[in-house]
Amino acid sequence: MNDRLELRALGQSKQHELFGDTPPESGHTAFDQFEQEFVFGRVWSRPGLDLVSRMIATLSALCVGRRLSSLEHYIDAALDAGLSAQTINEIFMQCGIYAGFSTTTKECLTLAQRVFDARGVSLPMAASRDDPLALVAARGQEVMTTLHAERRHVGYANPENSIASTFYPDVVQFCYGELWKRPGMEMRERAICAIASFTALTFSGLVTKFSKAGLNCGLTQAEVVEVVIQTGPYTGLAPVLMGLNALSA
Repeated sequence: MNDRLELRALGQSKQHELFGDTPPESGHTAFDQFEQEFVFGRVWSRPGLDLVSRMIATLSALCVGRRLSSLEHYIDAALDAGLSAQTINEIFMQCGIYAGFSTTTKECLTLAQRVFDARGVSLPMAASRDDPLALVAARGQEVMTTLHAERRHVGYANPENSIASTFYPDVVQFCYGELWKRPGMEMRERAICAIASFTALTFSGLVTKFSKAGLNCGLTQAEVVEVVIQTGPYTGLAPVLMGLNALSA
């Protein structure tokens, strides 16, 4: 059998696994075949990263890239792959740190709710987050230590940086202390979200920083590489190559 036909068949199988009998198609045969071969036969079928982790990376890239028409299909597929509605929403909330809450998070949460409603999926009742701010700040420092260890006070995070320090403590408190410690996602999953988002946004320095944080959260170096690669079909291959180059530095 022609090896390209084998690859296409592998891609079709992976598409079916993700989307069932009605995969999203462009209506252009040549492109659909290319997508089957490269996106699903090559990228999604790579070893080294489990399906749920690939889905978290994909949703993160689509969210920060604001690829809303594709995102709707993948929210549906994510539910089928075993992600809970709560986890999907947490991905989008965390992506707001990286690409903006006012547009990115609200758009994606609204879209997700539409998918949940159509499928009759209910979210658990969210507990009110009323912890004292001092406790949230302490949690933020704890998360910073877990993620970045001795690197937690480098660059803009240096308390002696007189400019960045006028705002960075708020980032530590609300992003690390609140969002990174919300229920619905484990630290390993949040690290995947961060690495995928920074790759998609071409923030190579932060890809380097959070790839090391990912190792501190239980990811292997091979898994970090796969997270970077997984974003490629959704926000571009150039950002992936930049991200991989950052990992090689």
